[in-house]
Amino acid sequence: MAVTRQHEYYEKRLEMILKEMPDYVVKYVDDKLDIRSPLTLYNYVRDYKEFFNWLLSQQIVECQSIKDISIDSLEFLALDDANNYFKFIARKKYKVSKKDDETKQIDAKTVNRHKSSLRSLFKYLTIEAEVASGKPYFERNVMEKIPIKKVSETMNERAKKITDKIFIEDKDIEFLEYVQNEYAASLSPAEKKYYLRDKERDFAILSLFLGTGIRVNELSNLRLKDIDFSGREISVIRKGGKKDTVSVTPSSLIDLEDYLTVRKEKYNAGDGENEYVFVKYYNTYKKAPF
Repeated sequence: MAVTRQHEYYEKRLEMILKEMPDYVVKYVDDKLDIRSPLTLYNYVRDYKEFFNWLLSQQIVECQSIKDISIDSLEFLALDDANNYFKFIARKKYKVSKKDDETKQIDAKTVNRHKSSLRSLFKYLTIEAEVASGKPYFERNVMEKIPIKKVSETMNERAKKITDKIFIEDKDIEFLEYVQNEYAASLSPAEKKYYLRDKERDFAILSLFLGTGIRVNELSNLRLKDIDFSGREISVIRKGGKKDTVSVTPSSLIDLEDYLTVRKEKYNAGDGENEYVFVKYYNTYKKAPF
């Protein structure tokens, strides 16, 4: 199954990054594996790595490597230092593309994610874990004093933010690469037959989800007239019947075009402007909305 292969993939990546971590982070991950996915935990540990590297670079802790950062360093971490770390995160910039020098600042939701991952670790160390004495690692939780500011945004803003960052470098398209290149190897001959039949359509669906952030019902109700390739956007009907325009990543548009080139032949689908974009086989070549 695909989930199993993806699970194994991130388990291996998690195993590798944990080799750099202190023992208490390794214990945290081991205790959380039953309730959180390897992908989630891998992303958490990446945040911890960035946090620990910052502590080292600012000489807030004095040791040779991340692995040597003691539990005392977290117990006695000053509130000012914790706040300064999140200011550092909030002021970071990333390159929009490898091809040019355009940069964008990290958004508030990403800062909140860093806060949430560290709050999870500190909660574990101060409340959930139990060491030999029957007590947690320590009791003072500086991360409890760090607020997570609510970010209000429209669905269109949310979609555009996902569009801006979902395909940075190659980190967020590994799942698509897995589906495109490795998924078929995990299938039985019967399953593979249907996978190959619907590969372009299903891949376009996944890519459009990741490249826009739209809901399932918004995607399933998409009509051909709703796609604007020149403007790199699609029109969707939100909750309450409100029409909205959503930006689409160039990669997702390419995947959508690949599907549309085979849509008529494979699904006997019409090309009228009101036809559904995503259709399926139904009672032998009768087209129906996906």
